[in-house]
Amino acid sequence: MLYESYAIRRVAVEVNLWPEIETFEAKALSELFGALNSDGMFSSCELRPETGARFESDSWTYDLSPSGVFVRCTKLTSLPDLKLRVHSLLDGTRKCVAPDHAFYTDEIRVFAHVPESGKRNVETLVYKKLVSARTDSSDLPGLEGAGLSLTGTSEIFHWHADIEPYGSDALKLSAMLTFRPSPEPPRPGPDLDVIDGQIGVACSFVSEDLRTFSSKFLV
Repeated sequence: MLYESYAIRRVAVEVNLWPEIETFEAKALSELFGALNSDGMFSSCELRPETGARFESDSWTYDLSPSGVFVRCTKLTSLPDLKLRVHSLLDGTRKCVAPDHAFYTDEIRVFAHVPESGKRNVETLVYKKLVSARTDSSDLPGLEGAGLSLTGTSEIFHWHADIEPYGSDALKLSAMLTFRPSPEPPRPGPDLDVIDGQIGVACSFVSEDLRTFSSKFLV
């Protein structure tokens, strides 16, 4: 596997609002779209008076609800750019529709892609690592492939990770991280710095920890 050529393909950040928003005004949501789309980041706009809004493009999804914001990037250019854009989206949300509200992370999901370096079939390679020839798989009719799911807990987050084939010539690494809540309520301002750091932690977990583990697993 070309672990040195891995690429993070998708990152999804889901944050909660504290406290939740009771209702939205249509005018405020229109102003929000103008503020968040100043550089043409989104190509479509769906306003849902009283329940939120959804803005999308080929690369980005922004979904606002009374309980929080979901942001997804499907064409990552760099980690600094991801942090900057998520920070800007959340900051703009607060200014337009959530004054005095704070954000805290619900979960962060990261998906990475590792191409195969030679002519090995990755689906077959993973299957043979996980399902031995002596394993009775008769209870699973039509079984064609396999993947590895892992879970764990560190001092600051709980994680669930998957290692699985991405077709026959690549490996997909993915992880979902949920962070331990702070004993103190989130505060506007410092909350975004905390989320910046958590995005970095999640991406590093996949690009470093999970990548290293999978390279040993598929020796």
